Amino acid sequence: LRLKRVLKHRDVSYYVFGGRRGLYGMMLHHSASNKGKAIKCVLKEMKIKEENSVIIGDGINDVPAFNLKKSYKVAMPNSVPEILKLANIVLEPEQKIGEFLSRHYGI
Repeated sequence: LRLKRVLKHRDVSYYVFGGRRGLYGMMLHHSASNKGKAIKCVLKEMKIKEENSVIIGDGINDVPAFNLKKSYKVAMPNSVPEILKLANIVLEPEQKIGEFLSRHYGI
């Protein structure tokens, strides 16, 4: 509660989440920024079309990036439900991201 009062008067957004074994964590960032905006900025600067980008994520902080319409979205198997809904593909539990990228994109 005290944290909410402190952050309320600053330009800070935050997510509080539960982790394994009941631990909690928090992600803080400037309220005018998120991963989706950052990716759009990088793509524009590097002159890469959004449809030529692959986004990989699993957490609630990845939702703004997964909301990019033309990017291909890959979710990890343990992703939060919001990411699973937005993903183009969800990796199998035994599947490694490096193997997936190598097989499908030659990276």
